[in-house]
Amino acid sequence: MKSLICLYKESSLEEKLLWLYAAVMPFIDVFYFKFHGKKIVCADIVFIALFVVCVTKYIKGKLVINKSPLYLSLFLMPILFLVSFINSVNIFDSFVEFAGLIYLIILFVLVSTIVSTSKKLRSVLCVYIFSSVLISLLGLFALFAALTSGNMETNLFLGYGTMEAMAHHFPRLSLTFESPNMSLTYLHVALVMGMIFFLTQNKGKAKFFIFLAIIIMFAAAFFTGSRRFAGFLLSIFIILSWFGRGRIATMCKYISFSGFIVVFIAAFITTIWVVFPIKITGSDAPKTLNVQIQSAYSIHCLLPAVAVNMFKKHPFIGVGFGTFNRNFKDNVDWEHLEASYGFEAYPDYPELVEKRTLNFDPHSVIFGVLAETGMFGFLGLVYFFLQYMFLLIRRFKHAVCNSFERVMYGCFLAGFIGFMLNAITLDILSMRHFWFMLAVGAVGIYPGKKLQKDNIV
Repeated sequence: MKSLICLYKESSLEEKLLWLYAAVMPFIDVFYFKFHGKKIVCADIVFIALFVVCVTKYIKGKLVINKSPLYLSLFLMPILFLVSFINSVNIFDSFVEFAGLIYLIILFVLVSTIVSTSKKLRSVLCVYIFSSVLISLLGLFALFAALTSGNMETNLFLGYGTMEAMAHHFPRLSLTFESPNMSLTYLHVALVMGMIFFLTQNKGKAKFFIFLAIIIMFAAAFFTGSRRFAGFLLSIFIILSWFGRGRIATMCKYISFSGFIVVFIAAFITTIWVVFPIKITGSDAPKTLNVQIQSAYSIHCLLPAVAVNMFKKHPFIGVGFGTFNRNFKDNVDWEHLEASYGFEAYPDYPELVEKRTLNFDPHSVIFGVLAETGMFGFLGLVYFFLQYMFLLIRRFKHAVCNSFERVMYGCFLAGFIGFMLNAITLDILSMRHFWFMLAVGAVGIYPGKKLQKDNIV
């Protein structure tokens, strides 16, 4: 307790605000108001205070923002996105989406500037993990209560609709997020941070509690029932491959890889076809069963097709950043949609299809950026991601063996790779926790910001 009090007293105001931001980040379903469809949540209010403090200290010369080779690709990306405004059907929509991206880029710069030492890094990771474990426990308790009581539709921590009843047969954990998919990605970041703590912890009792925290977060991630669990398992497999020692770690490595293959194949199949519900019935012939599987196209398959149609129309600069949903109806083959797609899991969709008002966001960084910003914006995105990944690889390869830095870069690199897999079916570019992971992972990359070495036992 004394050490925590000392840490609090020794920390700067911007560090305290960063801890607060990490603590309240998951509460995005509790918002103050909406601005053009965008929720203004508690974390955004904390960000404003953090930004004001950092700018004030920078003007006074008390805060130094070091130059980084990442900045060229980081700032080039939104500049290339701006070109797409030429084709935007709604400039205001584009500016709102662009402002959100700039906010996250500023967050990246501030976080990677403030967290400059191993001690500061550990403190912010600790806050993030504590919040993750807390909401995971609440979610698992809510799931247990729902399953035992049979009341699965009224709990705010859970999601249970037609799809869950057909495919999962249990409520999915949405926790404090808008959807189970968002919960999974948040816990994905928490898992990476938890693995850093576990692999660099020397004390047996502390290591046990960290391991317990990882198990709790893993269980919560599993019960999100998200297809993006594939990227989650991929990150675990990579971390265990690089740092796992002993029989138990080897066994977990093979289990995680096997799980990844199974979930990835299942996710691929269910993205293209409806599949569920699967019906198994007896046959008149002895010892035989009939298995009936849905073969209609899944609605998840529609979004990439629409994105490709948009890209074909404007391959170089796209249809306009943030305007995918505005262009959606003009790029859908409605007759083919009615005839070939299955809506059993989404009973509200047939009426929307009939009225030609069905609408979606891209739900994919890859296809979304290609459709909205064309090749210019897509190359900017790829350039930034590659620069980030290469810097992590370089730092990981040159870090001292068994050092805190090596584990940190390795774990964040594994997390980044897992997110890149999920980027095919998720718009990770708009996620606060994804950018938070990028920023914390960038700590130490800048010249003159070496982290202290902590050897692993």
